[in-house]
Formats: sequence, structure tokens, C-alpha cells
Amino acid sequence: MANPNLIDLPWLTSEGAANALLTCLQKALQLPGDTILNASDVKWISPFGTILLADFSLKRIRAGHSVSIQMPKHRETAEYIRTSGLLKLTESSNLSNAVTPDTLELRLLKRMEGNVPQLVADFVATQAINVGEDERYLLRIWITELLTNANDHANSESGFWICARYTPSRRDIRICVADAGIGIRTSLVKSGKYGHAMTDSQALEKALQEGVTSRPGHTGGLGLKQIVAYVKAHGGSLSMFSGKSRIKVRRKQKNAISALPVDYLGTIVTAAFDPQTMATLEVESGEESPFNFE
Repeated sequence: MANPNLIDLPWLTSEGAANALLTCLQKALQLPGDTILNASDVKWISPFGTILLADFSLKRIRAGHSVSIQMPKHRETAEYIRTSGLLKLTESSNLSNAVTPDTLELRLLKRMEGNVPQLVADFVATQAINVGEDERYLLRIWITELLTNANDHANSESGFWICARYTPSRRDIRICVADAGIGIRTSLVKSGKYGHAMTDSQALEKALQEGVTSRPGHTGGLGLKQIVAYVKAHGGSLSMFSGKSRIKVRRKQKNAISALPVDYLGTIVTAAFDPQTMATLEVESGEESPFNFE
């Protein structure tokens, strides 16, 4: 029997290590035989990294190969792996048994049940300060849109991933949703509304515009534009990956678009917040209000 392939993971498995992580996992997908993911030097894993590792592992398992993980020497990170759901790869239709004080366990949702957005909103609100009932309502609204996008636009038979983590030492709340579907560019092009001469980066920018949707017969729902407005108005950031491009959105900064070294087949979105600044920030003169209900 051949020795398993040992894949050294980037030491910081987060959106910041996206290029390195995507590249090493893409190469490892092509290898014959079993795989050991070497996380011994990893100091932190975001929900983004958790989902990428889970998606890789599921693809390898479905191809008939085993996947194991060499646990981090960093104690907190090793404990997170044990409680994150990464070792179980649970396929489900709800999150009712997935929530702990610091973690919304990884799930591969076959479809979105009605209580899922509320559970995610409650997880975020529990960690943040000054979040009342009105704020929980707004949380649920944009989280519903984020999950609905993954559910409706992916065209993926396997469903979509969700994972969230609160890291007190980093003052950090992160929610990540990902699908292995057709991606934003293909989704917009197939709708017949936006033309074919569109790159992945142009598709990401287009998706953030008001009213843009690939849903047939619709002019757009709440949309990514309003999701981004909420995140920015609450001092957070949003990263979105699709195809060969990534866009990073932060308050008072120009949207940053960068190329990915490999083609990510689907869409992955991460929203990150500081729990100390989750209460609505005052909108400065000339800036957009985070929501416009008409």
C-alpha cells in the first residue's frame, strides 16, 4: 500500500491565506491515494478555512480515498477542530443541534429550513454587545438573504456549507457560507440579463449593485448590496470568492479586488465583526443608510 499524501497546511488558515490554501488543496485533489492534512503548525482556523478543508475532504472521500488530520500543536486551535464539526462532516437540513457558545458547527445543508437564519442571528447577537430585538431582526434579514443566495443560486446537488466562530482572544465573530455551484459569473450570464462578456471580477462588482439578481422574473431582493451596507455600517468586513476573483469590502475603504491562483467552482462569502462594535454605527454625512425598506 502506498504511503498517504502529506499536505502541509498554511500556518494561518484564514481568508488572508486564501491563495496558499486554495492552491495546496487544489493540487492535493489530483493526487492518488489517501491524504493526511498536516495542521501541526496552524495557529488559527477561520470558518472560511474550516469550510475549504471540509469541502476538500468530502470530495476525496466521495472519490474513495481516506482523509485524516494531524492536529495542531496550538492547543486552542486543536480544541476548535474537535468542536467545529470538521471531523464529522455532518449533512443536515437544520442547525438546531449545531450551536454552542463559541461555535456554530459546520454543516452541509441540503436545503434551508425556516429556523436557520434565526439560529445564526442568535449566535451572533449572543456574543455582541448592545444588540436588541430590532438589531436581531436586521441580523436575521441579511443572514436570510445570504443563505437564500447560496440555496437558490448554487445549482449544486450537494447543498451549501455554513460555519461560524467566535474567538474571544481575537475579538472576532465570523460567519461563512459557501456553495459548490456554478459561481456568480455563470449565474448572471445564464440569467440572460447581463451579457456574456463578463470576467469573474466584473461579475463580483456587478453582484454588489442594487437590484442585480439572476432569479428569473425578479428585479432583485434585498441583495448583496444591502448585505454589504449592513456589514459596513456595523464596523465589519465581507470577503467574497467566486471563479478566479475575490472582493474584499470594508467601511471607508474602496472595494479591493484580487485574482485567485485557482478557479473556485462556486461562491464563498465570509462576514466578520468585532463584537464590541456590532451596535449600529452612526452613518456619516454622504454615506448610504444601511437599509432602505420601501
